[in-house]
Formats: sequence, structure tokens, C-alpha cells
Amino acid sequence: MKANTNPDSDVARTLKIDQPHGYGRWVKRLIVVALVVIAAIAGVVIWRTSGKSNTPQYKTEEVRRGD
Repeated sequence: MKANTNPDSDVARTLKIDQPHGYGRWVKRLIVVALVVIAAIAGVVIWRTSGKSNTPQYKTEEVRRGD
């Protein structure tokens, strides 16, 4: 007994190349892009604020006599 299978369609089904590209694929891409952008923004903010300290800076001078 011989099975009537088309190997091309099996491969296409396995690789999902015979299915139309749908809405879900774009949503996944949008989510990935949004996460990358958010991570980049967070990295820049952390990098820019890490070098700054909130301690006051004092300027000293030599003591002088005056009015």
C-alpha cells in the first residue's frame, strides 16, 4: 500500500511557508521593537545619571581681612 502524500506540501507545512502572514506576526515584532527601545532608553538614562552625585560642591579660598 502506497500513501498519497506530497512531500512538497509536508515541507511547506513544516516550515510554515504555505500559511499567510497574519496580524500576530506584526504584533510580536512590534512588541520586540518596543522592548528594545525601552531598554535602550533605560540604559541611556542610567548611564547619564550614574556619574552625577547630589552632594554639594564647596569652593574654598584663602582667608583675607577686609571690610
